[in-house]
Amino acid sequence: MSYLSLVQRFSLLLFVHFHLSLAYELNEWRQVLPRNSPKSLSSRMQRPSPRRGQSMTMEVNGKIYVFGGLATILASDLCEKDNFWTSLGEECKKMLPTNELWQFDPVISSWKKIEVYGDHPEGREQHSASVMSDNRMLIYGGKTTHFGPNKAYDAFLGDLWLLDVGRITSHIIPGSNMQALPLSLPEGETVYHTTIAEIESSDYVGLGEMCIVNVQVEVSLEHSCTKSISLALFGPVTVTHNAHLPRSRGQRVELFPLGTDSACKSHLDDTIFSDRADHSILDQFITNPYRDEYRPSSSLSLAFEGAPVNGEWTLEVYDSEVDGRRGTLKDWKLHVDIQPCKDEFTWTKIHGPDCEKSIVTANPNGRADHKCIIDANGTSAPLSHTEISSPRPRYAHTAINVDDNVFIMGGFAGRNLQDIWRYNYIENTWHLLKESQFPASTVAGKAAMIVPLGMIAFGGLHGTTTGSKIADLAIEKYNFSRAKWESLCTGGDELLDDTKEDCHKIERTSSKYSNFAPRYLASASLAGFSGGKLATKLKPSPVVLDEKRKPTFLLFGGDNGIFEYDALLDDMWASPLSTVVVGYEETLMRPRQDDFCGLLLDPTFTYWNQTCGSSGNQTTQFIGDEHKNSVCEWKNIFEMAWCRQEYQTFISPV
Repeated sequence: MSYLSLVQRFSLLLFVHFHLSLAYELNEWRQVLPRNSPKSLSSRMQRPSPRRGQSMTMEVNGKIYVFGGLATILASDLCEKDNFWTSLGEECKKMLPTNELWQFDPVISSWKKIEVYGDHPEGREQHSASVMSDNRMLIYGGKTTHFGPNKAYDAFLGDLWLLDVGRITSHIIPGSNMQALPLSLPEGETVYHTTIAEIESSDYVGLGEMCIVNVQVEVSLEHSCTKSISLALFGPVTVTHNAHLPRSRGQRVELFPLGTDSACKSHLDDTIFSDRADHSILDQFITNPYRDEYRPSSSLSLAFEGAPVNGEWTLEVYDSEVDGRRGTLKDWKLHVDIQPCKDEFTWTKIHGPDCEKSIVTANPNGRADHKCIIDANGTSAPLSHTEISSPRPRYAHTAINVDDNVFIMGGFAGRNLQDIWRYNYIENTWHLLKESQFPASTVAGKAAMIVPLGMIAFGGLHGTTTGSKIADLAIEKYNFSRAKWESLCTGGDELLDDTKEDCHKIERTSSKYSNFAPRYLASASLAGFSGGKLATKLKPSPVVLDEKRKPTFLLFGGDNGIFEYDALLDDMWASPLSTVVVGYEETLMRPRQDDFCGLLLDPTFTYWNQTCGSSGNQTTQFIGDEHKNSVCEWKNIFEMAWCRQEYQTFISPV
């Protein structure tokens, strides 16, 4: 089978089976209002300032990371000191590239600013952020501001920085560590059953005390009428304790309140209380007995996220009735995800690119001079005289990671770039794959992703001047065989169906969309699933959905194209995927996808290894292959990432 025939079939395979919460209409956008954990932030409403061009990762251990962007900075004390700042009324605002790192928890809609120690990248926008197989985030390129003696320049970056964002481990803490189980429950009384968490710090050399990222409580309890039972959890003491409670008690979180049942139900069979569950314990349609995962009546994450894990934990059980019905606490345990309490996220600069920063100036003849900034004092040298064995500095490029490689494609650096490079993360080596013909984008600043649907994107700007048309707020899918974007329906009760004209249009006169501005240079992510490496290279393994959360598109920030200081946005919007075809058990993989990816990943199919995966000449004639003089095409890279289930975010190339 020829490779081109595979490309033609690709668009037929980009389909998905999702099961969606009924809390949303099908493909409806809803604004996400942030709420922050008091354990993590001094201000409950702290969140990133308005910005555009920031990077945003997929979930890494349940968290999404946002880095950089061109942000609105308030600095009234600098207005009179620096002529680069502009005063607007009583406030002094400036849009400057930032190097802030933010963490977003999609389960509880919580933002947390990550403090970074030591050396770090300079502020930038329109860079790339690739999450590698070891959960490290690789930052490349972008645009920043270079302040010369008399003028500020747009500067293009070509540096590489590495950040570890994946130091989360999971543990089970048995409830019987201190007191025996099972435990008889006296009628009309409260009992406190205590266990202790003692996770040895020696398991995490150099990381210090460990704190909670997520906690779940599993309970097995026998009682013939659970409506007279209440359950609560106390964590290790972090505040002054009540003298009437056990000495170890800190904050109390209600799990299962009295009167949860309207009628008597029996037993909790390995019932798990989790903020990530699909249904609340207060829902009325729960079957008898309880034997699933449920959200507790109060949030565990808001109470314990960021608190130390070690110490005494107590389960409170109250039987409110003296009615001859005796219960038994059979067992309970904690499931905890932990990370170092002190977020000592450290950037590591990777040496490699020939030129890490460049500017474009006008020479006396009026022509553009491309210069490489070669030291911290701003000394420059003509970029054309610098040996180039790695990509020239750039921004607005596309970066796609496949295995241990990051493919850097196109971008802008005073002119459109059309080259394709491969960076090997393990070997720290660059290879030029193609010098030209990478397509220039017709719509700038599309926020794009590779997801089980295929390649999808949001927003974008038609043109680059005031009055340019902003693309509609559609979710678009790229059709490889037609080389065009096709809109998926949003904003109503339509199913995903790109055959209906204007099905994606959002009526902004509607009150629920009145704040949803068109935008470009926003960032996007997909929450509610966990992708993984393939178990083999012969056949894709199913994507593992988080069964208690629904796949949801997230869109954050961006620029509304007004070209004013209030053009930058800081809002986040979510759109759960609709149920296209009933078939949740197929876990996102359409059977015909195996035909496509099975051949593409077969080691005997040499196209990838001889082109995009090659380190040498790409004009080899392949034995048994009908194509001659084949080279790495950008679509090949996207297809391989999709087949390897390496789902990621990037700036759209087309």
